[in-house]
Amino acid sequence: MTEVDSGSQGSSADRRFPDLRRKLVDPRQSKLPDLGVARYRGTTHSGPIRRFRGKETLVGLLLGLAISWLVSNTNGIPGSSTVDVGSSETEIVPGAASVATSIGPPIAVTPATFWSLDLQTNNSSGIWSDGAVRSFLNATPFTWFRYGELTEECNISANVMYGPNGTPVGPCAYDLTALKSWCRSVSFACHLVLPLPAENNNPAEDAFIANWIVHTVGIRPQYWSIGNEPMLWRHYGIPWANWSVRDHSRPTPLAYARQLNATIQAVRAVDPGARFMGLEAASPNDLPWFTEVARLDRAGIAAIGYHSYPFTTSKNESLQQFLAPLQSPSNISTTYPLVQADVGSACPRCGSIPVFLHEFNAGPGNGASPFGGSYANAVFLAGSVVQALRANVTQFTVFNLQSDSSQFGYSLLNRTDAIAPTGRLFSEVLNHLVRGGVYSPVPAPSLGNVWSVLTRDATRGSLLIVNANLTGPVTIPTTSYLRVGSRVHEIAWNSSTPGPTNSTGSVSANYTIPAMGILLLSFSASALHAPAHGSVSPIRSSAGAGLSSAPVAASRRAGSRWVSAPPRTVG
Repeated sequence: MTEVDSGSQGSSADRRFPDLRRKLVDPRQSKLPDLGVARYRGTTHSGPIRRFRGKETLVGLLLGLAISWLVSNTNGIPGSSTVDVGSSETEIVPGAASVATSIGPPIAVTPATFWSLDLQTNNSSGIWSDGAVRSFLNATPFTWFRYGELTEECNISANVMYGPNGTPVGPCAYDLTALKSWCRSVSFACHLVLPLPAENNNPAEDAFIANWIVHTVGIRPQYWSIGNEPMLWRHYGIPWANWSVRDHSRPTPLAYARQLNATIQAVRAVDPGARFMGLEAASPNDLPWFTEVARLDRAGIAAIGYHSYPFTTSKNESLQQFLAPLQSPSNISTTYPLVQADVGSACPRCGSIPVFLHEFNAGPGNGASPFGGSYANAVFLAGSVVQALRANVTQFTVFNLQSDSSQFGYSLLNRTDAIAPTGRLFSEVLNHLVRGGVYSPVPAPSLGNVWSVLTRDATRGSLLIVNANLTGPVTIPTTSYLRVGSRVHEIAWNSSTPGPTNSTGSVSANYTIPAMGILLLSFSASALHAPAHGSVSPIRSSAGAGLSSAPVAASRRAGSRWVSAPPRTVG
């Protein structure tokens, strides 16, 4: 058997059934106004419901807001020296996370598992057959991949997808043979999270499919994901061929947790070294599900995932409303530590269970915003990446790779392989973001909705600043941590430019980022003030996704030039 070690995917449906591609996400999904009223499965809870450690109280909401403020405006969540993904997946060499800088110690270390993508393509084999898709992915920082959409409907071993009435509607939305070919062709280690359909509640069927994938197709993923968003299922415990549009069969959290345990045992009989996602929750608000899975299945799972599509209003939103969730309790800075707390409180003696943010984009989750795929969406995602790095998110998964229409929606590419501004963000800007220690470079400006993070490894550093406000420019001083005149590569982008602009020159004392502007500076570690240029050990990974001491993408070099004191306006 040829073994492909890890990866992730995004499904693509048969183009004859576009309605099946609709992204179904719980209306509870991180919606800002729902702080007052939250709807749970046919019930309505009045009053603030953001819970903390299992309590749906106003105190919980205030604690959540406090955590959000700390992550966003101070030192964030301290990173641990080891990212636990089940079996020493990512190790930090001793000392790597303890290097002091002129702006303080690191608040996190970028996990080797961080960059992840839902690998959906316009046709099931597009990941291998579409050269433009392959070229795009080669330019991005993604090394982990999953499939999440249209996976419950798919019997991949027979390559049959079922409609909601139990009728076969065509082939599955993803092709594992194409995935295997692509993974074997890339220069980086391809890490996979593969789905096993669980809505049928048939562990023996899942074991059969897992055995087929490992021993017939020849792929052994890093993780198996047992079902996707079980809180939204309608055909629970019903075989595919017996599905009906009138079905309303849903599992309880306890029923799912017991099913998960049974499925883990069945799959391990055919794949003894298998590791498992404990849950793919539709929302960070799914406390009962986190609780039951952590309580009953901790011994069998390696991670827990949740999905988030934060938004303020689902119809006719303004640009300000579209960007507002970056500063709301539905942002990553708040939801991620709260999900960690939920999981930890369910099983306090279990040790930490890694939490993956396994689907993320701007909401709403039941259909992309009119701003989806636009430059505004790129700004939203850039600010969210800053939050994820500062919160020490174990895995940050962007939804998704490619749409099946001329519109971008949630996707980085459309069906004709045109690259959205969101796609350009990852292929032209964030691919230059150095992976390593994570630092909080500057206090949050009073202007608000400005996000910044500094990252560095043994030889290189980078500074990402995102000005997501509509009010005006923000000026960021750099003299306290960067040597003015040091060589720097600048990538600047704002709403008035057609795309990112690149230049090479010298570090300025100040940088002015216009409203809706993005700036990424890349520089040698020696450009950081002492003791910031002290030695840093690189990160290594037993799975081959370790962090190199080299930058993700080399910047162009030019002779030094000194700049005057006035701030430099970028973009």
